[in-house]
Amino acid sequence: MKNILLWTAGLLLMSSSCTKKIAIPCETKAHDFSGNDIRGVWRHSSSYYSTGGPIINNRGSKKLLQLNSDGTVCGDYFDEQPVVSYELKVFNPQSTRPDSVIIFSKPDHTTIEYRYYLRENGNQLSFGPYPVVCIEGCGTAFTRVN
Repeated sequence: MKNILLWTAGLLLMSSSCTKKIAIPCETKAHDFSGNDIRGVWRHSSSYYSTGGPIINNRGSKKLLQLNSDGTVCGDYFDEQPVVSYELKVFNPQSTRPDSVIIFSKPDHTTIEYRYYLRENGNQLSFGPYPVVCIEGCGTAFTRVN
């Protein structure tokens, strides 16, 4: 009977550890990034979209996204689909509205691309889909933590 209880407890422990989300740990670094600098720690503040009517704004998850100077990414924002690094690109630089794009790389070397905007003197970061565009508007917003 004791062996059965130990076996059951071990099975429960293994199954709960397999479904646990894993965030990429990192040391929170003190940065003095501001203005047009995307580097630093960001807190997910909202997600918004529209299906043709008014914009629907959902509260953020409060998860953190840290963009380091060396191009690495950490925090728990991408815990569903971990990313390990980022790269910034500017397309159509001669345009009156150039596309600033952030490209996140996953461990399997696939990428996720977003158009990004810095607002509020560099204290708000917004991601929108890229290269497609939401006609009615959609995106994800972050607030600078440090």
